[in-house]
Amino acid sequence: MTKRVQKAIDILLDALNEGTLMKGHCCVCAVGNLVRAGMLENGGKRAPKNSSLLPRVSGFAVTAGGVFSGDWGMLFRSAHGRQHTVKNLIPWKEEHALKAITYTDFTKEELMQIEFAFETNTSINTLYGYRGSKAELRKDQIRGLEAVVKVMLSFEESTEDAKEVFTKRAEAIPV
Repeated sequence: MTKRVQKAIDILLDALNEGTLMKGHCCVCAVGNLVRAGMLENGGKRAPKNSSLLPRVSGFAVTAGGVFSGDWGMLFRSAHGRQHTVKNLIPWKEEHALKAITYTDFTKEELMQIEFAFETNTSINTLYGYRGSKAELRKDQIRGLEAVVKVMLSFEESTEDAKEVFTKRAEAIPV
């Protein structure tokens, strides 16, 4: 397994354990966490908790050089089992979205696959007042992240099993 995939797995496990992994918002989904970690690693700062720009995820979002960790979502997003790409963006918005992507070790096309895998393999959207058990939420997120790891391993044509690489590590961490 390459360093970039191992690093991404570690970032996603940290997000799972810190409660900063959520389906449905570009700042805190799988791709959002990869962007966020890259921004923090490169001098980014957490958005203020009272930020009116990001009311539901303030405190989780990161800003660096005028770019927010969710700006990549202006280029593509997944909803209702389909991936949507945006064409003809206003130039500054496209610049911000592409800049956000540069904070990861993945290409735009790879991030599109990662995002689609996470969003279509999770069913619990925590941004809208999820009231179920932590164990149920964790199981749902692990299912989504297992799909993400499978996709990332395919980038390098790895024969490793996603369940062995990721799921056992995630399940071993107490809720």
